[in-house]
Amino acid sequence: MNTILAGILPDNKTRLFYLQEKVEVDFFTGYHKDLWQIFNRIAVLTGGEVATKDVIYRALDGILDLPIERRAAIEDTLYDIYQVGEVSDADFKSSIIFLEDEYKKNKLGNGLSTAMEILTSGIRNGKELIYGVEPAIESMYAAISEVERVSQGIMPSGNIFNERLDLIKELHEKDTTNRVSTGMKPLDQMTAGGIGAGELWLIAAYAGVGKTFFCANVAYNAAMIEKKNVVYLTAETLRSQVRNRVLTRHTRHPKFGISNGLSSSDYKRHKLGETILPHNQILQWQEVIEDFTDEGNEGIFHLEQVPLGSKISTITAKLNKLNSVFPIDLVIIDSIDLLAPEVMFSSERENFGSVLTSTKLLATTFDNGRGLRILSPWQTSREGLKRAKEGGTGRYDLSSMAGSADAERKADLILALMPDENHEYVLKAQSLKTRDDQSIDFELDVDYDRAYVGSNDRIGAAFELDLLSEGGFADL
Repeated sequence: MNTILAGILPDNKTRLFYLQEKVEVDFFTGYHKDLWQIFNRIAVLTGGEVATKDVIYRALDGILDLPIERRAAIEDTLYDIYQVGEVSDADFKSSIIFLEDEYKKNKLGNGLSTAMEILTSGIRNGKELIYGVEPAIESMYAAISEVERVSQGIMPSGNIFNERLDLIKELHEKDTTNRVSTGMKPLDQMTAGGIGAGELWLIAAYAGVGKTFFCANVAYNAAMIEKKNVVYLTAETLRSQVRNRVLTRHTRHPKFGISNGLSSSDYKRHKLGETILPHNQILQWQEVIEDFTDEGNEGIFHLEQVPLGSKISTITAKLNKLNSVFPIDLVIIDSIDLLAPEVMFSSERENFGSVLTSTKLLATTFDNGRGLRILSPWQTSREGLKRAKEGGTGRYDLSSMAGSADAERKADLILALMPDENHEYVLKAQSLKTRDDQSIDFELDVDYDRAYVGSNDRIGAAFELDLLSEGGFADL
């Protein structure tokens, strides 16, 4: 640590900036941490100046409640640093690498110790006793996530006035946020092509309306049609249920020639032995399953069950691990309002806000700033649904959402789903927040039995109702 701090003396601004970029305050310990905070604070106040010895002493004078013993120890450490002398670039940078490595080893070691304590005797957190296998695993995930975060490297940075070639390249390329289509034309049109890197989308609705169906359809379209790599993390719904929904959605693919797809309820009753599917439908399901599991025709659809109450640090650790195997294009978290904050607050609103902030930061900083596209269901309140129905507008407002203020600030898009009381197979999609205020409302077809939510075609009874209402049988 002496070598690192001595390396920026007496006035090496380049090394100071490098140090600020590479090193976090918690990398330092003891009185070196005190001195680095003083160095860093003075650099911030002066626009990047390296602190002189006189300025450091004046800074110490300004800390009125600093104990005499601690000040003496800081001064002794400062004296040792000044005795180091000139530091070469190689020694300076290798010392930083060593410091980072020590931090990671200590963090991981502490995580192992804490997990072992939770596993054996438990840890008291106020009135709550944290004890058992799952909390121990969560503790380890948090430590691993922190180590992986430190290992990710430096976020993109630089003087944008010197980035002519990048700007010209972007001029001739598609949107640099590299959007992933949802497969729903009105939504893609409203968002200039779909969900972009670094964005957090919330799909809001009351329980049972179809939030999870909506997300499963977006995930299916991304992986099967767009051939993107999707990670679907489910806490609210069983993994097997999500898999069956996506499989049922696949039965609507035009390649099978099955009008409106196959019935999931018939399939379920067949598996339970209550009824037996006709032979031709068994053959159809067999064909769908074989095509669904035929590798090489689509992207990756990684579906994982996560424990209820997992934290964003747990999710981040999982995503970092998966991203080392394949580049992640889209993440569905079902749902982030079920995740626990890293630190519990006294109010539900603060907990929601903490989780939303962490999720948005994950979206923008993941993979050294390459970013993630994150889509999640979000619960609306019973009062909000009642207000929408009885208020005469038939629309949700932002106050209907749990943690509404934080959701509005952090999310890039909020889309509310409202059942159409006049049409069983129609959902009203209401845009509560979008980029650049390009908000439109539109209708979506929904067929829960076929696990379908979309806007490209009319389906099932909704199609028949339209024909009847528009006189579609007149020519028959």
